Amino acid sequence: MITAKSGFNTLVRSSPYLMMALLVLPVIGGLIAVVLPAFGWFPVLGHTQFNVSGFVDLWHTPGIGYMALLSVSTSFISTLLAFVITILILASYFTSPWLGYIQRLLGPILVIPHAAAAIAIGFLITPSGMFSRLVSPWLSGWDTPPDWLFPHDAMGLSIILGLTLKELPFLLLMATWVCWHSPS
Repeated sequence: MITAKSGFNTLVRSSPYLMMALLVLPVIGGLIAVVLPAFGWFPVLGHTQFNVSGFVDLWHTPGIGYMALLSVSTSFISTLLAFVITILILASYFTSPWLGYIQRLLGPILVIPHAAAAIAIGFLITPSGMFSRLVSPWLSGWDTPPDWLFPHDAMGLSIILGLTLKELPFLLLMATWVCWHSPS
């Protein structure tokens, strides 16, 4: 005879498996939805033969090596820069009450999603962005926005700036938490 209590116990015992299924099945579905078109299977567009032509086209893309190098180098440089700035701030304000003030200011910054922060930084540094408008036309004499490459510069400087500014609060908050909560 199955009672309500034994049914509940069965549900509780199987709940980890249900949670794992809820977490894993969408990921597996997403992987399948990415891998099949990558190998040529995309029935909606009439592609029903498996092939590697997408990868061949990718490797023949002009500048693919430079794109990959730029992606890796900007991520490493921005991480290193955020780390160095974090260390400098900690070294400067470690025994000062300012470190506590800085830590309290970081909370609201951490709530901002990465995409929103990237868009906001883009609005600041674009040729017609806020930084340009602060000095135009009365200080710079610009009648039209300048013709510079930010945020699409070939060296990735704007990406480095954006990634550094977004990751700095995370590193600083974690570093201050570790400094204040580590055993002496």
